[in-house]
Amino acid sequence: MKQIVINTESQAGTTAYGLFQREGLAPGDSLLLMRRPRLPQDTWLTMVMLVMLAARHFLKRKGSGEPRADELLLELRSNNGAQELRKELKEEFNVEVILDPEADDEREFWANVGLWGLSRAYAEDEPDISQIKLLEPNPDYIPWKPGT
Repeated sequence: MKQIVINTESQAGTTAYGLFQREGLAPGDSLLLMRRPRLPQDTWLTMVMLVMLAARHFLKRKGSGEPRADELLLELRSNNGAQELRKELKEEFNVEVILDPEADDEREFWANVGLWGLSRAYAEDEPDISQIKLLEPNPDYIPWKPGT
């Protein structure tokens, strides 16, 4: 059992199918869909549905060939929604779909607070020390040994 990570910034829908082939998606695996970049809810839901439909197509047809877009759209139309498709993948193929948590306003606020705090760590007038290399050893360094 392995976890296949799908980054929605670079992979979605039928492009995920190639990843399923390379990684060898099999019953019992899990799919982690990363919500990158932050997408509107309707776009995110469409991407999730297309990836799950591609996974179902791959597992049903044992990787016999990439689905055509019109096949996925017909399946999308006849489907009862993302939750039903997620449940079907779990029950029929034991494939768990894990969705990256939605970035809500509170999470975004605290992430910005952290960035603000980090930006205050250095003053404007401090010298740039990123190019300095430490060339002399620390004579006071004593390596740690168990039991000391």
